[in-house]
Amino acid sequence: MKRFKIATIFLFLLFCVTNCYGASSASSLYRKAQDLEKKTYYEKAGNYYLQAKELFIQQQDDQRATACLEAFQRTKKIILDYPYSEDKARKLLWEAFPGIPKSTIDSWFKGKKLEYILVDGKPRYFQDLVKNICFRDIKLAQQNQRLIDRYRIYFARLSEIINQPQDAPDWLVYLNPRTFQIKSSLSIPRDKFPATGTLRVWVPLPILTGPQTDIRTIALQPSEWAPFPPKNDADLGLVYVEIPLDRLKSDLAISAQYSLTHSEQRFAVDPAGMGLYDKDSNLYRTYTASRGNIMVTDAIRKKAREIIEGARNPYLAAQKIYNHVVHTIQYSHMPHISLGARGVPESVYVHQHGFGDCGAQSVYFSALCRAVGIPARTTGGWQLIPGVEGPHFWAEFYLANYGWLPVDTSIAQIARYLPELTGEQRDRFQNYFFGKMDPFRLVIQKDVDIPLTPSPAVAPLVPMALQIPEAQCDVMNEIPGLLFMEAWKVEVQTPQ
Repeated sequence: MKRFKIATIFLFLLFCVTNCYGASSASSLYRKAQDLEKKTYYEKAGNYYLQAKELFIQQQDDQRATACLEAFQRTKKIILDYPYSEDKARKLLWEAFPGIPKSTIDSWFKGKKLEYILVDGKPRYFQDLVKNICFRDIKLAQQNQRLIDRYRIYFARLSEIINQPQDAPDWLVYLNPRTFQIKSSLSIPRDKFPATGTLRVWVPLPILTGPQTDIRTIALQPSEWAPFPPKNDADLGLVYVEIPLDRLKSDLAISAQYSLTHSEQRFAVDPAGMGLYDKDSNLYRTYTASRGNIMVTDAIRKKAREIIEGARNPYLAAQKIYNHVVHTIQYSHMPHISLGARGVPESVYVHQHGFGDCGAQSVYFSALCRAVGIPARTTGGWQLIPGVEGPHFWAEFYLANYGWLPVDTSIAQIARYLPELTGEQRDRFQNYFFGKMDPFRLVIQKDVDIPLTPSPAVAPLVPMALQIPEAQCDVMNEIPGLLFMEAWKVEVQTPQ
């Protein structure tokens, strides 16, 4: 009996020492990873996060294991957006622009033409650096025939709407409805996923808005793994799918087929007829708040006041902000994935750098409006012009007595790239997208940063938007959303 007690005590002490050592070791690895991440050694930090995660799993500490997984994926997102060394970046630019002098390329590196961050103590350059140089130099852009041809499709189809004579009374805001039938889908090989575990997917769907009506769901796949009905009447449209991987015997196939009607918007505003905002209302407090990616800093607030030049009329003030963004914020692709990972608000990034894509420009417009007390939000989904369909964001600002007026700064900028346009044509095209909007739209979310439901375990791939499905898996270290980003396709039938 005495020997049995001694053996039992020994095993108990061994268990305590082992587990305490394991816990200490896991915590130590986690702290080391955090320190490396702060010093921008993202690759090394990611490796330590994974090691700590495995130890926490052994200790059945799911909460801290999940925190390690999120941290590992965060470092991967940053590296993903900034993959190129300076040598590789130079090579890509020389290949893309063979006629450009070396001195010009040198100037791009010395100036602020090329965005980069420090990774492992060395500069790493943004994945879309070649496209962004092209966007920011109109002469280079005009030599890109594929880009100009695409913009000519935009201009031609939208000009049909813009130049169409209108007999409708001023009070008729929504007109010229178009009906679209849309199928969004993906197929991913089964071997891309683990044998077991749970794959959680949030699939984007259209929502009901003023101009977007008559939504009809035709088919959803796989419906048997959707625990909740689709949401079309919320601020963010989605259907949630939870797939047990041990029951997935073939390639993963997800699809959503639906139809909707979207109308053109034409607001005829009398600046003298503005009502007063109810500043105690939930709408006003919500859409003038500084939060998430629509962050209003002191610098942004100061800039907004400079732009409006003392204008007190919210319509005229918003118009000045619109013109400022259209004429001074250069269109450029954005490192959305890494901005979310690094916790950098999009409005702040645009203000500091002076460029942004459709989403970033719209967020910045909204932040400038909010800075001077004009309710504004950033609306997103897809633009549906036949032949050039794609993910898209625009903005809306609220006027008492009128409602939500649309604004699209980046579509307006298309006119600046087409050399054959007259000044009058450019002005007409750009002016249309303040308070008016074409019907080629699919609205998925009313604003950015709307939380997913049910809540994800780790931060989404792009926290501000759900234009493609968000995917997470409890037993995958890598980011499944990247597979979905590559595989997601949207097919649009010709509108009637």
